Amino acid sequence: MYCVIQEVELKKENTYGEDKELKSTVNDFVISGERKISYSHTYSDERFRRPIKKAYKISIHKSYREGGKVKKKQWVLGTMDYYYIATFDGYIGDFCDLEERAETIGITVDELFDIVSVKLEPLRERIEKEYKETEEYKTYKKHREILTKYLEDKA
Repeated sequence: MYCVIQEVELKKENTYGEDKELKSTVNDFVISGERKISYSHTYSDERFRRPIKKAYKISIHKSYREGGKVKKKQWVLGTMDYYYIATFDGYIGDFCDLEERAETIGITVDELFDIVSVKLEPLRERIEKEYKETEEYKTYKKHREILTKYLEDKA
């Protein structure tokens, strides 16, 4: 039994890129004669383009002999797009019910997870490395640092 990850081409780009700009707003107001200042943060409407139109179809294959002939069974677990893997760690359990699928195949959830991980982990590492070099990721990281520092200073 083995895992196959097939690269497929998507027709449309992923339109949910990270926000390009973090905007800070200062609100200055008076309550009962006392001046108050509050800050809020919003994102711009403009988002990064995500031009990579790839997805990865993940399936389990089992070859066996029946009557002297080689037969093959396959079970599709799901399809993950490039940016899901890059930004959400590419957990296969988000795309199928692992328990139900493992039962259908006739193996344990741990065995299924191990079979998939052997192929998925190197792909995930490569995609994350590519994504972390993009302007989108660098901007996202900068926004996170700004907001984290603001919340720490506020506390």
